[in-house]
Amino acid sequence: MSTLRRWLSLVRFSHSIFALPFALQGAWLAAGGVPTPRVLGLVVVCAVAARTAAMAFNRLVDRRIDAANPRTAGRELPAGLLSAGSVTALTLLSAAVFVGGAFTLSSLAGWLSFPVLAVLLGYSLVKRVSWTAHLVLGLALGLAPLGAWIAVRGNLQGDLLPILLMALAVLTWVAGFDLIYACQDADFDREAGLHSIPARFGQAGALRLSRVLHGLTVLALAVVAWRAELGWIYAASILGTAGLLGWEQSLVRPGDLLPGGPCLLHPERLGRRGPLRGNGPGHGPARHGRIAGLMARKATSAKDPAPDLEFRRLSERLASGLPPALVVRGEEGWYRHQAALRLVELANERGLEVCRHDTGDPEYRAASLLDDLAGGALFGGGRLVLVRGAGELLRKGSRHHSEAAVKAILARIERPGEDCIVLDAPSLRADSKVAKALAPQELLFSFRKLWDTPPPWKPDPRSVELVQWILGRARERGLKLKPEQAVYVAAATGNDLAALDGQLERAAQAGGTLEAAVVWDPGASPWAIAEQLVDGVAARAVMGLESLFKGGFVGKDGRREMAPEALVAMLGPAVSGKAREALAVARSGGPPRTGSPRQREAVAARVRLRSEADWARMVDDAAGLERRARSGPAVGVNDWAAFALRWRLEPQRRRR
Repeated sequence: MSTLRRWLSLVRFSHSIFALPFALQGAWLAAGGVPTPRVLGLVVVCAVAARTAAMAFNRLVDRRIDAANPRTAGRELPAGLLSAGSVTALTLLSAAVFVGGAFTLSSLAGWLSFPVLAVLLGYSLVKRVSWTAHLVLGLALGLAPLGAWIAVRGNLQGDLLPILLMALAVLTWVAGFDLIYACQDADFDREAGLHSIPARFGQAGALRLSRVLHGLTVLALAVVAWRAELGWIYAASILGTAGLLGWEQSLVRPGDLLPGGPCLLHPERLGRRGPLRGNGPGHGPARHGRIAGLMARKATSAKDPAPDLEFRRLSERLASGLPPALVVRGEEGWYRHQAALRLVELANERGLEVCRHDTGDPEYRAASLLDDLAGGALFGGGRLVLVRGAGELLRKGSRHHSEAAVKAILARIERPGEDCIVLDAPSLRADSKVAKALAPQELLFSFRKLWDTPPPWKPDPRSVELVQWILGRARERGLKLKPEQAVYVAAATGNDLAALDGQLERAAQAGGTLEAAVVWDPGASPWAIAEQLVDGVAARAVMGLESLFKGGFVGKDGRREMAPEALVAMLGPAVSGKAREALAVARSGGPPRTGSPRQREAVAARVRLRSEADWARMVDDAAGLERRARSGPAVGVNDWAAFALRWRLEPQRRRR
């Protein structure tokens, strides 16, 4: 069954039903009603066979470029799920069925099937030489009603205006949607040496032409209804079609077209993916070199989706209820944290008891986790067990690995109940037992970092994922940002979504200029600032302190700590510890004895910056701030800024 599904997926067989109305409308117009069952059956067979031949041929000649395009790299041929020879056989078999069915209908239909087949197969090659490929795709589908007319009547006699206008309506309808869909690949097409209207005239020009084509679609259908006297029901359906087309066009804007976007009536739903590509004669080593380069640096794949799409998939899965277990993994802690918040919110809504464990917490106890995994809820109807740092729990050889916990988790997966286990891990091997158990159920959710550098073929920083995320998040907060301003925020903050979120929150609350509200480098850690303080780098330390106390600090779990007293509690011991270390080395008169060679070298260089007496006074100064902080919230950013100024060193003294 899996092999059959691959074949059906290759040609998008389930979408054949959307291509059939074109042919059936032509047959209906030709017969003046419902055709005979024999003719109707042969029309359906020919339509499905022709479409299958076209799809298989397209996938065959496109396999190299599909492998280079991140959006299509997971298809059957580039992924190695089907062989090129077998797809070639399917193409030939489908073409033979189409030609045979056409000759069975009539000799005229049979002979005309050859030029029709040439258009269907030739479309896959047009994009290499001309940007008119979208119109050729429309022509390929527009031939369906004409072919059905000939199948029913056996000739091209009678009033041909309605059927010709029907073919025109199909051509403009399909071409209009293909233009929208092709906007996704405009940059890729330029780099790969392929031709399309979006690549040639830009997204804005392509969308304007798409609207014109869809206007012609409605006009042609209206003339068909009038000329063929099809009645009020058909006329009402045209009004509905016009409304849908208008709504569809209102959803798309230049620069805001992503894979899986809002093209609900696009030819992809008809079984074609829009911009079809392939390799063929006339394209030498230069073009293959460009494609090879794209393959080497492709940005994403089916296994590495954009974080927002992955979060959307998680939300759709949770809409049907909490699963027995799931994994949220990846480098992007902000998305993992948002996923955990959503899961806890759902658990609270369902009255579940929430139990939290973190292998990075000094107070973490494996026995407590096992109790929560094995036992039942004390107060709720079930239990949600959230385990942060789950990679340490599942990875053999790690300090916190527990085979008993792994077995308990697998037992819950095999015998689901009311409970839910959430495993949060920055990294988790795909071959772990838990990952293998959850993968078939699609319960592994991976959140990679957003890309913050543009590709070489489009060096525009406004188009990168990070900037687009900032713009979307700003809209959610009611903050109007221009793309240039989003680039400024990204440059000031870096690729830290939690810090960026804090920047946008401050900007929304400030009510002033964005530049005044944004703090540069708010991701500074207390430990990095502590090094700057003891090294006497006053300017950088003061800037870091301002950033830390305004923007907070993001821990390894992706959570942001904003409370000033908590930040002081981290900063004080860090400064004291480094000062005491330097004092101890200065008093010993010898080299440092702990840490890696690089760490010992850094400490030795630091010790030479000050005398032993100065290090002793700094230790006392830092200890005094710590004592004041413990006695009450009397220590803040100003106190540590004053500390930085008291112990600043001139640049020439800091040279090591």
